[in-house]
Amino acid sequence: MADAGAPEVSSLAILVDEKRYADLVKQKTGAKAFLRSACSVLLFVFFLLLYTALALAEPLNVHRAFEGYIRRRFDEHASMRLSEVNSIYSFWKYTNESMLPGIYGHNTEKYYYPGAVVPVFLPMDESNRLFGSGARIRMVKIQHSMECKVKSTYKANFPICYGGYKPEFIDKKSFGPTTLSGDAMFMYYPGKANERAYEGKVNDYATGGYQELLSADYNKSFHTIRMLEQSDWVSPATRAVFYDFTIYNFNLGIYAVCSFAFEISASGSWVKTFKVDVLRQRHFNPLGAGSNDDWALLFGEAVLVIFVFRYLLEEVSEFVGCERKTPESRQTLKIKLDYFMDTWNLLDWANLIMMIVTMGYRVSTWGLASGTEVYMGDPKGALVTTFTDYSGVAKNVRLIRIFTALNSVLTWFKAVKYITIIPYITTFMETVTQAEKTLISFAVLFVCSSTGFILAFSSAFGEQIASFRTPFMAFTFLLRSYFGDADMNIIYEAAPTLGSLLIVLYVIGMIFVMMTLFKAIMISALSDAKGEEMKKGNKEYLRRVEQAHEAAQTFSRQLRLEERFRACVPGLYSRIMTYKRKQREQEVLRDENEKAKMAAKLQVEKPSGAQNEPEGGRRGKRAPATVSVDDVDADSNDSGSEPDLGPLRMQEQLTGHPPGSDKYTAAQEGVSPAQAAADWKEKEQDLDLEPEAIKLVVDATRHVVNGIADHARGARNILLADMAEARDVLQGIGNVLEVLDRRSKSLEAQQIELLRNF
Repeated sequence: MADAGAPEVSSLAILVDEKRYADLVKQKTGAKAFLRSACSVLLFVFFLLLYTALALAEPLNVHRAFEGYIRRRFDEHASMRLSEVNSIYSFWKYTNESMLPGIYGHNTEKYYYPGAVVPVFLPMDESNRLFGSGARIRMVKIQHSMECKVKSTYKANFPICYGGYKPEFIDKKSFGPTTLSGDAMFMYYPGKANERAYEGKVNDYATGGYQELLSADYNKSFHTIRMLEQSDWVSPATRAVFYDFTIYNFNLGIYAVCSFAFEISASGSWVKTFKVDVLRQRHFNPLGAGSNDDWALLFGEAVLVIFVFRYLLEEVSEFVGCERKTPESRQTLKIKLDYFMDTWNLLDWANLIMMIVTMGYRVSTWGLASGTEVYMGDPKGALVTTFTDYSGVAKNVRLIRIFTALNSVLTWFKAVKYITIIPYITTFMETVTQAEKTLISFAVLFVCSSTGFILAFSSAFGEQIASFRTPFMAFTFLLRSYFGDADMNIIYEAAPTLGSLLIVLYVIGMIFVMMTLFKAIMISALSDAKGEEMKKGNKEYLRRVEQAHEAAQTFSRQLRLEERFRACVPGLYSRIMTYKRKQREQEVLRDENEKAKMAAKLQVEKPSGAQNEPEGGRRGKRAPATVSVDDVDADSNDSGSEPDLGPLRMQEQLTGHPPGSDKYTAAQEGVSPAQAAADWKEKEQDLDLEPEAIKLVVDATRHVVNGIADHARGARNILLADMAEARDVLQGIGNVLEVLDRRSKSLEAQQIELLRNF
C-alpha cells in the first residue's frame, strides 16, 4: 500500500519523467503487452468453449426420442387423444382408454394370475418402469356462489353457481362416500414443502388438493378410478385435474417427469397441457451416476465458477477505485458512474448475473432432489403421502435450460469485444455505439405504435380468433408478420371492413414506416462509424501488429533463432543475407536516382556577379528557366552576355521617344525643352533611317520580349517547385503531428490506467 504521507503525484509528472514514460510504454507495447493480450484472448476462448461444451453436455437427441415415445404412448397413438377431452365424461373416458392402458398396458390379465407378485417399480414395457409409488391424480375445486355474475332477476333459477379460480376460493372440505369411521372418503391434502405451484394457461394453481394414488397394484387403481367416477369426484366445482408420475428408463438411466393438466375455466372450456421433462442422474446430485463423464462435467462446472469469479472481480475493478482528496487524507472508495453508461459493460453484467443465477438454481435443484424420498416398500402399502414428486426438480431444470439458452447468446455476442483487431468488427461496434441513442428513441416509438395495434387487434378479434385472445398472443401474431409467417386472411374473414382497415394501417405504419426508419438509422450509424474508423486509421489494428512484431523480435533475440538458423543451414542463410543486401543496395540506388532527378529538375543557374559583367555595358546573360544537355553544349563557348546589338548612336535608340513627346523628359539631358526639340529636328533631318536600323529595333524588341517570357516561365517553374517542396514539408509536418497526436492519446490512456492503481 502506498505511504499515507507520501506527496501526491501529479498526472503531468509522467510526461516529463522519461523513465516512467518508458516503463509505461513497455507496459503497453512489446512482448509483455502482446503476451498479456494473447493470454486474455486465449482465456476467453477457453471460457467460451467450456461454456459451450457444458451447454451441449446433455444428449438432447436421446431426450427428444424418449419424450416422443412417451407422447405417442399417452396421446398421439393412444386410443383417445388428449385434444378430445372437453367434458367430464370425456375426461373419464380418456382416463379409462388412454391413461390406464398407458401406465399398466393393454394386457391386464397378468395382474390376475394366482400368486402374481406386484413389483416395486411397475414395468410399463421392456425398458421403462413407473418410478416410485405410482401415479398421482390431484383435483382442485372451488366453493360455490363465489363472485358469480348472475343477475338478481335470475338468481332464483340458479341457486348454485361456480365462478373463476382464486386461491382464496379453494374448497378444502371433505366430501364423498362415508367411511367406516364416519368421515368423508375424499380429504384435502396440503402441499408438501418441496412442491411448486403449477403455472397453467388459465390460472396458476397452488399446491395441495384432493389426491388419490394409482399404485403398481392394478386392481386397486382400477377400483379407485371407478369409485372416483361414480362419486362425481370431478364436478362443476372442479377447476383443475392433474396426473403426475415419473417414468424411469434403466437402460439409459434417465427420468421422464410427466404432468397432465386439465384446466376447466368458468365458461366451461377445457384447456389441456402435457409436459414431459427428461432428467438425468446428475440433475439429482453433483456426481450423477459417478461415471467419467459426470466427473468431467462437475470439474468443468467448477472451472466455470472460477472464471465467473475472475470476470466478476475484473468488472468490479473497472468502476470501483480508491482516491485521496489530499496527500494527508486516507484513501476513500470511489464509484465511477460513467462505467454504467457503456452498453458493453451492462452486457457483461447481464451475462455474469445469469451465470450466477443458473449456478444457484443448479445447487438448489441438488438440494431439492436430495430431500425427496423414493418409496421402495410394498406397492400395496403405498399411499398419497409416499408419492415421489419430482415436479419441483423438473421446473428448476427447465429454468436452468432457459437461462443457459439466453446466456449462450450473450456469451457468444460478448466475443466481439475480444476480436476488435479485425477492422470490420470495430466498425460493427462503432455502429452500435453511434446508433445507441437513436435506437432508444426508435424503441420508444416502436413500443407505442405496437401497443396501439396490439390493443386494436385484441379488442376487435379476441373473441372470434384464438390468436388474439390475450395481448401477448396478439403481440406474438403481429411479430410473426414481420417474417411473413402470419395468416392475415383470418382477420379479413372475421371482419372484412375493419380487418382490411387495420391491416392496411399496420402494413403502412409498422412494415413500411417503422422498418424503413430502422434501416435508415442503421445505415446512418454505419456511415458515421466508417467515418470515425477512417479518422482513427485503425489504430488498434496497427498497435496489435506492432506489438506482435516487437514480440517476435524479442522471442528471436531471446531464443537466438538467427544464430541457430545460421549454424544449421549456413548456405541458405548466406543466400538470404546476400539477397537482402542486394535489395537494400538497389533501394539506396533508387533513392539516389530519384534525388538526382529532382535536383536536375529544380536546378536553376544564378546570374553572374558584377565583377564578371561583359564589356561595353551589356547586360549579363540570364540563366534559362530549364537546363538540358543541349543547352549546356550550345552555350559552352558563349561569353556570358546577351547578343551584341551594335553601337549606341543616339538617345532615341534607348528611349524610342523624341524630345518633346509625353514620354520624353528633357531634364534628363540637361537642356531646355525648346532646345531639345530643335536639336531633335536637326538630328532628324541629318539622320536617314535605313532598313537595317528598323530591323535592328525590331530584333531588339523581339529579344527583350523573349527574354521577359523566358524569365516569366523560369519564375513560374521555380514557384511551382517551391510550392511542391513546401507541400512535401507540410505533409511531413502533418504526419509528425498525427504521430504525436496518437502518442499523446496513447500516453493519456496509459496515464489513466496507471493512475487507477493509486
